[in-house]
Amino acid sequence: MPDNASRRGAVDMGMPLMILAFLVIGGFMWWLKGQSDAELAARVVEEVVEEEAPMPEGGVELGELTAVGTDPSAFEGETIRGVGYEVASAFGTAGFWVTTANGNPFLVAYSEELRASGTTVQQGDLVDVVGELLAMEISYLDEWLAEGTINENDKIIGEFATHFVAASDVTVTGSAGGADAGDGAGD
Repeated sequence: MPDNASRRGAVDMGMPLMILAFLVIGGFMWWLKGQSDAELAARVVEEVVEEEAPMPEGGVELGELTAVGTDPSAFEGETIRGVGYEVASAFGTAGFWVTTANGNPFLVAYSEELRASGTTVQQGDLVDVVGELLAMEISYLDEWLAEGTINENDKIIGEFATHFVAASDVTVTGSAGGADAGDGAGD
């Protein structure tokens, strides 16, 4: 018969360790399910945004256009779409600057129809934009200055833009601070 004298008072840890292992595995599975639900919700939101604002045929994403190394002149005359861009500052009442992923501002000018409808945005708004990409020419700046939609300072700043989007649709989707705009601009 084996001698168990040396094991007297020893605790059998097999059962508690097995229960602990099941709890750890169960907790990990619960965490994975939470991560999966969050990713699924994000995908649904992206799909809804895509359904609400379909890409115009032959269009280009503003993010693709403003990527480092991209030549915007290759996209002149193309329909550009930008989703979820933050308004960096106003450009008189002629338009506004958005912040791009590479940190450079990009000019968005209101079309005549949008200006006539009174569409405006404010600094910090998140906007979706659809419009035509145009090369910046001094004649545009002179025209906006003559109309009174920009001032001399805006004209000087606008001269740094090589291209701009002539927006046919601007929709405020929220604000960078997290509060929903609710009654924003747009058609």
